[in-house]
Amino acid sequence: MLHALDPIEKTICKKIILTAFLLFLFLILPLFVFSETLLKLGALARLSIAASAFAFFLLILSVRIKKIVSRHISKPLDDLSKFTDEVASGNYYAHASVFSDTEVGSLAKNLNFMVEMTSKHTSGLEEIINSKTAEAEKFKSKADSLALQLVEAQRHNRDIDSVFSIDIKAPVCAMINYLEVLCFSDEKFKEKCHGHLSRLSAAVKNSYIDFFIAAGIADAEKLSVSCVKTSFEALIDSALERYSLSAQIKNLTIKKDIGEGMTFASVDKFKISSVVDNLISNAIKFSPAGKQITIRTHFEGESLYFSIADKGNGISEEIQEKIFLSDFCVTTPGTFGESGFGTGLKLCKAFIEAHGGAFWFESSPDAGSVFYFKIPMGKINI
Repeated sequence: MLHALDPIEKTICKKIILTAFLLFLFLILPLFVFSETLLKLGALARLSIAASAFAFFLLILSVRIKKIVSRHISKPLDDLSKFTDEVASGNYYAHASVFSDTEVGSLAKNLNFMVEMTSKHTSGLEEIINSKTAEAEKFKSKADSLALQLVEAQRHNRDIDSVFSIDIKAPVCAMINYLEVLCFSDEKFKEKCHGHLSRLSAAVKNSYIDFFIAAGIADAEKLSVSCVKTSFEALIDSALERYSLSAQIKNLTIKKDIGEGMTFASVDKFKISSVVDNLISNAIKFSPAGKQITIRTHFEGESLYFSIADKGNGISEEIQEKIFLSDFCVTTPGTFGESGFGTGLKLCKAFIEAHGGAFWFESSPDAGSVFYFKIPMGKINI
């Protein structure tokens, strides 16, 4: 009969039978040994003694059975439960206690083997991950270094492109304007130079200047400035001298109103000079003959203000709304047919904003335009 039971059941049954046998020897058998003595007692006394002995026998047997079951089933299962909780929490060094060769013992052995193998694989994975992490950190460090170098190189390229874009544009446009003015002022000269002028204009417009301008506008918001002590009035006078011939041909009057104390300013000379050049060039370009251009500079609050007003044709409302958009480009001929690139105002705005300032304008068709910019006092050093 015991052969049909599993190992745990066999063990429990054997221990229960052994316990019952021992109890029989020490409790029930003595009753038979002393049966003659018991016979002398009354029936009720004998029944009471027999019942007490049997009850004690059952009590001892049940306590023993409980201990056997607890030892062979409950405790191993409880230990396995604690063991699995340890493993679930990530402790792959836990070890399940093996009590016997029973099914619970076999389960404990198998679990120990699985955890041991998992621990080995986990250790191997940790080594691989640590190795790859170290390599990734090295690559990241190199990538960060290269990224910083790239950012620095791009910054230098933007500054170079921006300087080239407007510093090349201004003198070339001035040269073309001079030739155009001469053409309109002298018919004989116009006939002689018209072909050369057309070729020169086409060559300039198809050159890399447009690339420099486009690059400058595309990254204008990222421009840096290198401020130096500059005579602001001398900067204006220098620009007026470059465009004096164009103003004379059109018989334009240029009035300067330089505020008190406007001797020196701390600005990026190349950028501010380019802005002033562009604004003066545009004012002359769009002013009819005999009109006046007024240039004013003054301090107000914590800012330096500059303005230039002309009595030209003004700017249409449609163009005013789009004039500073990066993807908008329009070229309007001057009053004498002067040409241009149509991108200077965007760069002017970008250069002023790079100083932490503001650039804006007011214009009415057929009534002229006024262009303004201001630079915070923090950039000024009088």
